[in-house]
Amino acid sequence: MALTQSKFELTHGTVAPGFSLPDAYGNLHNLKDSLGKITIIVFWCNHCPYVKHLKTHFFETARTKLSDCYIYLINSNDFIKYPEDNPEAMRADQEQFGYNIPYLVDETQVVAKAYHAACTPDFFILDQFHKVSYMGRYDGSTPGNNQAVTGQDLLSAIEQIRLGVIPKNQKPAMGCNIKLQTQ
Repeated sequence: MALTQSKFELTHGTVAPGFSLPDAYGNLHNLKDSLGKITIIVFWCNHCPYVKHLKTHFFETARTKLSDCYIYLINSNDFIKYPEDNPEAMRADQEQFGYNIPYLVDETQVVAKAYHAACTPDFFILDQFHKVSYMGRYDGSTPGNNQAVTGQDLLSAIEQIRLGVIPKNQKPAMGCNIKLQTQ
């Protein structure tokens, strides 16, 4: 694991890069399907200890506090070199944790590159017009720092976006680097 922080290379207020990606079951999902709703895009994977640290809390928060938002999880890791992140393992993870959030396969890594995603988990929130409104972390909790997982940064950002405001004080996400393919 190479500890990495998110990059903040997209410009707030610009329309987010579109995508059309399959989920781990082969069903195609398109960003434009969520137009009109606040959309949360999370670069995610199965094996990262930072993802594992907040996974249960995130899924509960998604179910109880984010039901009016559209959420995509995107796995951009090179699953040939990291088989624990392959589509079969992604399906097993969905079944184990019982989440009904599209978990998408970015096999060519084109979406991660378009968003300048650097780590897992890396959160992006788009307003109802798909304008980039938030980039950053879930909260300040990390494995081993003894802070409770609350989702406070993400939840605060969602509330501000619901009011039509671009959130201030966005802090970078921190986690495992996205495992890029090598040519």
